[in-house]
Amino acid sequence: MRKLSPTPLLILATLAAAGLACQVVTGLSPTLTEPASTEPAPPPTSPPMPTVPPLPPPTEPAPGDLTGSRWFIYYAEPSGDYYEYELVFHPGGRLENSHPNETTPDNDTWMQSGDTVVLFFNDSYATYEGQISGDAISGMAVNVTGGLWAWNAYRLP
Repeated sequence: MRKLSPTPLLILATLAAAGLACQVVTGLSPTLTEPASTEPAPPPTSPPMPTVPPLPPPTEPAPGDLTGSRWFIYYAEPSGDYYEYELVFHPGGRLENSHPNETTPDNDTWMQSGDTVVLFFNDSYATYEGQISGDAISGMAVNVTGGLWAWNAYRLP
């Protein structure tokens, strides 16, 4: 280990004392031009960023109420019979249709919850449940005898 001679130690002690004396007498740090402070310096500040409310997450628009709309429905029953006809969704859940075998027009109804629609034909002899997607509806139908079939419809102008 190397020993320092008394001269460099004396110089270091003198410099340290001078710096301390400078701070005590003037209130200035020997290496700073501002008054010495015992409190820590505040962190640097950035200009405030403008606050913009966050955008809501994208969502699928909710389908509108079917009341007053006209639709063209088509399907093939399990027996192989193919049907296509018009539906009109009236207020209060009344459903009008032009099915070729319709003989009791006052017992067909409908209800809607969000994008789901349920159609009841002939006092619920057949029930059609479908999902609305824009100007189209697709779903499944079942009748009291257990017949099950797919159906589709599209909105008419």
